[in-house]
Amino acid sequence: MRYYRPVDITDTRLIKNDKGSIAGFVVNSHTSGTLKLVDGTYNGVVASQTLTSDATNVSDAETVTINSIVYRFKNTLAQAYDVKIGANASASLDNLKAAINNSGLVGTDYFAGTNQHPTVVAGAKTATTLVVSSYYTGSASNAIATTETSTHLSWGAATLAGGTGPTGKVMMNTFSFPTGSSVQMFPDPMGFDTALLAVIGGTADITLLVE
Repeated sequence: MRYYRPVDITDTRLIKNDKGSIAGFVVNSHTSGTLKLVDGTYNGVVASQTLTSDATNVSDAETVTINSIVYRFKNTLAQAYDVKIGANASASLDNLKAAINNSGLVGTDYFAGTNQHPTVVAGAKTATTLVVSSYYTGSASNAIATTETSTHLSWGAATLAGGTGPTGKVMMNTFSFPTGSSVQMFPDPMGFDTALLAVIGGTADITLLVE
């Protein structure tokens, strides 16, 4: 049986300078803030880019490409990386986010053979925008291509941008929690190969469960 020891933190710190795993965390007190987990020893910045809709829904067979993965919007799903066209523009962006992250309803929001994107994660979304960010910090991720063939969608630029600092794998993008206590346990413990860096924002008081 694995033993996960509690590690209490209130600011950014290196939790373990070796490989291991983390099972989850507990917000201990009535404070608010953010937490990001990085497989590495430095807090670099991930590259990101925003896909914007003009609020008109996409058409059948239009595409969004991130790196080498082509997402094709379809009324009828037929192949891997097909994304279901929703009832409106916002719903189609919801389905694209689900396809990128391999979340949502597999086989309904996107074709069942679709895998989670290997280099980016889809994050903040509004009715007309979707932000994607790289898994890794550092400038190398600024080269990840972002293109589309849609009349009603546009990227902010042809690649991700804003990645700086040393390279480190982002295990969990910035998680925001409101004032109050809460528990966040991962469905499966997340492993790290180099080190575990916890990046804290706000007045957080957190206990990490680390092996």
